[in-house]
Amino acid sequence: MKKQIITAAILIQAALMLSACAAQNVSVTETVTAAEQTETTVTTAETTVTTKTTTAAAVTTSETPVSETVTETSAEPYDWSGFVLKDHCGEFDEAMPLKYHSWEYTDEPEIEESHYNAAYQAVIESAYYDEVLKFGKERFEWNGNEFVTSEDDFHFILQSYPYYIDYDAAPELVLKPKFISCVQLPFDGVNTEEIMLFRFPLAESQLEWSGTSSMHIVVYVNFKGEAEVLYNVSAQTLSTQIKPIKYSDGKIHLDFGRGHTAGTSRSHILSFSNGEAKVEYVGIATFWEEDGFILRNDISGFFDQNILLFRDGIRDCYCEIKKVALSDEISKAICADEKVNAEYFSSEFSEPVYALGGQYIVTGAGAFEFDNGMIVPYENGVIVPSFEYEGIPALNVDLTSEAFN
Repeated sequence: MKKQIITAAILIQAALMLSACAAQNVSVTETVTAAEQTETTVTTAETTVTTKTTTAAAVTTSETPVSETVTETSAEPYDWSGFVLKDHCGEFDEAMPLKYHSWEYTDEPEIEESHYNAAYQAVIESAYYDEVLKFGKERFEWNGNEFVTSEDDFHFILQSYPYYIDYDAAPELVLKPKFISCVQLPFDGVNTEEIMLFRFPLAESQLEWSGTSSMHIVVYVNFKGEAEVLYNVSAQTLSTQIKPIKYSDGKIHLDFGRGHTAGTSRSHILSFSNGEAKVEYVGIATFWEEDGFILRNDISGFFDQNILLFRDGIRDCYCEIKKVALSDEISKAICADEKVNAEYFSSEFSEPVYALGGQYIVTGAGAFEFDNGMIVPYENGVIVPSFEYEGIPALNVDLTSEAFN
């Protein structure tokens, strides 16, 4: 009777323990003995069961000891042979990238007198001229020999005024803009037109920093001889180097750069058509190769954190290159690669991994190409996935395609 009670208790205990272990995920082979086992056998079986984690689905009848049937498996390294990144980037957008040629414009073209006079008059009639003249008249007085100001009225902007004052008009205060340079090209691909640059005392509304008391005023003279001040690119820190970018469709855009530090550097890219100027891009300063399809801007100022752009012929505008999140399987395999992990990650997989342009893998620490498991670093620093700003389309394009090469 005692033996029957013990046997029943053993069976109940074993059933309870197997049920409790069903929630675990480790597979184990277990032996269930018949009811007529001895007390010694029961003790051994009890010890064996309580020291192993099992699942109900893995319980079978076997005479093999538990310790001999537990095996450990390790993840196999991802086979990168034949891996093609663009195969994991989804469907690419239709695009027609336009190739460009960019250069430093150093010509000194001959300017028609009527075009120059129109440009000069546009500056005289501009809001900048009115603001600067009013500012000067409130502070300067004619003493019979020169224009002077009291110490109480002195402002650093007044430092440049003497270089622009027309003393022949004294005692009335009259200012004369200084011609700096002219870019003369067929911007629309057909008609020769001009961009003229003038230096002038700084309008207080255009103050960016205290490093200079002058500004640059940009005037566009179209093929009809009509002149207008381009207020969106005139600035205190405007560079005198206006860079032309000639595209394969024959049109020439101009890049106007500004900023007094790397962090404040900006670009305005303008196109010209039917005698009118249009802003095509405004943002962080752009960088160009002499020839190519891709331009980039350094959003950090000087840390080489680049967003990639190109001009699309289908949409006739500048487009950013869109980020594409890779699948968890590919992302984790990339992060688990020893070479990638050592150089482009500081911890275990914990952040998105993107593909960009079907060519680059982008992480928070950098960008690189991955060719059969070999790392090819992106040569210009870090590619930042597109912010997809409103007004600048972001396209998923294949940079390895013939259209970009």
